[in-house]
Amino acid sequence: MCDYCDCRAQPEIAGLSADHELLLSMTAALRRSLAAGLSIEAHHLDELADLLLPHTEREEVGVFTALRDVGVEADYVIRFEDDHRQIEELMASAAGVRSAVGPLIELVEDHFLREETDLFPARQLLAPDRWDAVEQRVSQPC
Repeated sequence: MCDYCDCRAQPEIAGLSADHELLLSMTAALRRSLAAGLSIEAHHLDELADLLLPHTEREEVGVFTALRDVGVEADYVIRFEDDHRQIEELMASAAGVRSAVGPLIELVEDHFLREETDLFPARQLLAPDRWDAVEQRVSQPC
């Protein structure tokens, strides 16, 4: 992942980026399995979901909420939230359906790229006290 804007200096973004790297290694393994004609077991998708779903919740409760609070255009944030909904739907349909795994991988990888290159650099839109609020929100149990 790139770090041209120093967005990883903010701990929450650093954590989300670390998640992206781990999740991308998981999607790469799924992609290799598909290419080799190997079966995709349900537990592979479960492992992906076990990390991905809490990750998206942290983004929504933390970063997305904070951006809305400072007046960032709603359509901008909604685009990322829509991706999350589509990813969840594809995760549900991919279980046991090999043909659904490829589109899931594509969406996850595209989504992460857009977050890393477009959303996370927006960290400058939030003052340090706003980032403190983000960290407090995501640390509380849902």
